[in-house]
Amino acid sequence: MKRPLLSWIVPGAFALLLVVGCNQDAGGKAAAKSPNEQAKDAPPKLSKLVTEDTKEGTGAAIEKGDSAYLLYAGRLVDGTEFDSNLTGKFPLAVTVGMGQVIKGWDEGLVGLKTGGKRTLKIPSDMGYGPQGSQKIPPNSDLIFDVELVDLVKAGEEDIVDWNTLTPGTGAACKAGDQVTIDYVAMSSLDSKFEEWSNQKFKLGTDGNIALPGLDFGITGMKVGEKRRIRLPSKVGYGPGGRGDLGVPPNMIVYFEVTLKGIG
Repeated sequence: MKRPLLSWIVPGAFALLLVVGCNQDAGGKAAAKSPNEQAKDAPPKLSKLVTEDTKEGTGAAIEKGDSAYLLYAGRLVDGTEFDSNLTGKFPLAVTVGMGQVIKGWDEGLVGLKTGGKRTLKIPSDMGYGPQGSQKIPPNSDLIFDVELVDLVKAGEEDIVDWNTLTPGTGAACKAGDQVTIDYVAMSSLDSKFEEWSNQKFKLGTDGNIALPGLDFGITGMKVGEKRRIRLPSKVGYGPGGRGDLGVPPNMIVYFEVTLKGIG
């Protein structure tokens, strides 16, 4: 995002700028507002952080040190939106309470549960303060609508979870086996970023699956079984992400895997 330049002002716009803060009297003459009148028009400044839950989530709540995956839209108090990731394929990854984001987020996100939605009303001194930021003027109070779409608790960064979507039959695959799989890789928002059919891999420490979490999640499957496997960043693509696949750093990813054969 870029700051607007004075050169962008179109002919006639300067005349509009001159009348900002003025009223028209009954005779059509511009009457300048007094400082007191201008102050009355301005919304009151926030003195503290205000949080309003608009939808209750489920499961564990965010605590300091947890990795939260969020959708958000930010606006000024006059309603002007300055940032949003609502149309993206991946959520925003934030380790809460560690200074990665503004103080209003670090404090305001605590307690939110997965699936929950919250409005954060953030005073300027817990936002961008007197320096502002890009589309945010100095000393601006901010309003964010946030939704927690996924959460990794501190200490659970290497835990792989899965759900069996379709059961299989026969012997379970194990380390050292050659397996044939179909898979679809997705974000927490179910946005697909990779898909392959009839891929052959060897399982185990001497195998050739690049993601350790995926190897672990496939082990134990039976032929015909379909699993949805959840990989936290530490056992997925890590802090580097996968730029060629469009996967941002530190991102949870999901794989829907069908075991086609063993051997």
